[in-house]
Amino acid sequence: MHGGGSYGHKVVKNFRVKNKKEEIGPFLTIRAMRELGTRFLTSLLDYACPALPVQISSTLIKEDGEYIENYREIVKNSLKSDWIPLLNSDVIMSGEYFEVISGETILELLSEEFDVEKIIVFSDTEGVFKDYPENQKLVKEINDENFKEITESILKGNDATGEMLHKIKKLYEIKKKNKNIECTIASGKRENNVLNALRGELNKCTRIK
Repeated sequence: MHGGGSYGHKVVKNFRVKNKKEEIGPFLTIRAMRELGTRFLTSLLDYACPALPVQISSTLIKEDGEYIENYREIVKNSLKSDWIPLLNSDVIMSGEYFEVISGETILELLSEEFDVEKIIVFSDTEGVFKDYPENQKLVKEINDENFKEITESILKGNDATGEMLHKIKKLYEIKKKNKNIECTIASGKRENNVLNALRGELNKCTRIK
């Protein structure tokens, strides 16, 4: 699963994807995500990793607030075949319009269907920082006791796009539904962090309890 980064987010902001039927923005967003997805696919194939792209915009819609999908069967069959299902945040049809669906929301849907052990979200920071940028102390754990305090401090801080706050809230919701899933936010820029995360050997990260 990968997010939009500078590819998708920029287009969404410039073209106001939601509730503008006549706009071309949703389709530009889909194109941007395909371009980014191709880069991920190419990198995986360069290392002989068989990856199957799953286009969320064509396999998931939203009607009356409910998600209707068929991508989970594709994911299931990919895993049975030892392929890597490659998913991403995207734009989906919602009624007569479009809306953005985040990678975290897709992970939440997947966690309800699959026996998920770990969800590791990689960002450009070591994890969650309280009162950033004034206080650059890493929050090692977010739990029931400090969830409200941490989210309020982020609202007041430098999370201009709301991306980190969204990640925290979604992971917290997933954790509330299934206590057995390990949810972690860590840096995707630090060398060997992916491997260390899979091994449970991260030194710097934020865990959602």
